Amino acid sequence: MGANLILPSSSPADDAEVVTKSCRFDGTSSYLSRTFSAGNRKIWTLAAWVKLGSLSPTSATGTILARTAGAVNDGGPTIWMDGGPRFAHAFDPSGTDNVRMTKAIYRDPAAWYHVVWWCDTTVVGTSGDDRWKIYVNGVLQELETPSGYNGEPAQDVDMGINDAALHKIGTYASQYFSGLLADVYFVDGSAVVPTIGTNFIQRDGTTGQLKPKEYTVSGTNGFHLDFKDSADLGNDAAGSNDFAESGLAASDQMNDRPTNNYCVLNPLDDASGSALSEGNLKVVGSSTQAHLGATMNMPTSLKWYWEVYQSDTTLLEDGMTYEGKQLVTDGIGIYSTFLYGLGSTIVSGITRTAGDIIQFAVDSATGKVWVGQNNTWWAADGGTDGDPSAGTNPTATITTPTIGEWQIQVWPVSSGATRIYNFGADPTFGGLESAATSEFKYTPPTDFLALSTANLPDPTIAKGHEYFNTLLYDDG
Repeated sequence: MGANLILPSSSPADDAEVVTKSCRFDGTSSYLSRTFSAGNRKIWTLAAWVKLGSLSPTSATGTILARTAGAVNDGGPTIWMDGGPRFAHAFDPSGTDNVRMTKAIYRDPAAWYHVVWWCDTTVVGTSGDDRWKIYVNGVLQELETPSGYNGEPAQDVDMGINDAALHKIGTYASQYFSGLLADVYFVDGSAVVPTIGTNFIQRDGTTGQLKPKEYTVSGTNGFHLDFKDSADLGNDAAGSNDFAESGLAASDQMNDRPTNNYCVLNPLDDASGSALSEGNLKVVGSSTQAHLGATMNMPTSLKWYWEVYQSDTTLLEDGMTYEGKQLVTDGIGIYSTFLYGLGSTIVSGITRTAGDIIQFAVDSATGKVWVGQNNTWWAADGGTDGDPSAGTNPTATITTPTIGEWQIQVWPVSSGATRIYNFGADPTFGGLESAATSEFKYTPPTDFLALSTANLPDPTIAKGHEYFNTLLYDDG
């Protein structure tokens, strides 16, 4: 199967980062909640950076913000999964089911999207796109109404959002959001257009890519969630409109963010039908023996490091390989009690237990690869004197194909085999381990980096967006 690889959308990290953390929602039980005071139910704005987790086609799932206290006027900004994912407004006044969703489908699990849900029901108009608007990455979206639903609400309707009632971020009824949120703003009483450089977002001066911009919220229920306090993920950085956490822990604070986008496992590159969760870092394997990839290939320069938490000893291959090849025949990594390197068995009879940490270190410049277990590194002769910091005694050395064609690979063998990957975004593996650094369980070997966009080499063309602008042709 050809790899479905995605170039992560983000800006390089810098010293003036506005956003340094995100919050992970598991899609099954995690959410934030707060009882709002009576606010402006006709006019409001929700802005957030969103990184998608599950792409499963379940109808009307992925609620971002909703009033959830009553039988009517519920719903709110959501991710519509039926035929999606699409960003949507949803509202249910007395069972009429108003829904407007983007015509565009957003299915990139590697990208951070900036999304603004704009609402002003006082607007006079009959176009069908007057009172609800959605902006993605600063661009106003074309909207449509799904079959069986009504369009935008009538003029001057009071929305459920901003009612004096319980509101939740991440769920409505049983519809839970799966993925990451960062830099969440709610503006009570103003419909704010996300003008680049002014409201919510700005362009990086070097790359031209979008990145967060500080904004001052207003209104009775206005809030800003920056997720910087792992002990209080619902803290309102703009004031006192704090949210309570449910199903969230300190380990759900993630390093992954719009200005430093980390590698994750890729549901679009999954021939095995495995179940992904926890922000696409946890995999529960199926019985279909086939490839599951990640969102980054090996970069062609520098040195790279990642870790895998072994939740059980059920059979699953962890390692790296290249296009169309299986780990045990052509790749590098561990399967069962065997360590493989380029088609050869390097070690047999490895003792493996639940809770082991498998490590990978790759020097792209030399092709040297080291595989470790609980901070002991194997060499090509089967010894445990591998030393990636010194660059000596690698587990294997890649000569062909070129390093840029090599991919991280998960190959499920037995149903239920569970692994948790960490490319630097979650050093605790969901709270299962203590961390030596801000990114990893073990301190990485010298000069080895996390697989994230902040560590990638500078692009040849710094401001790529300038070369994709639409220009009018003048034939003279």
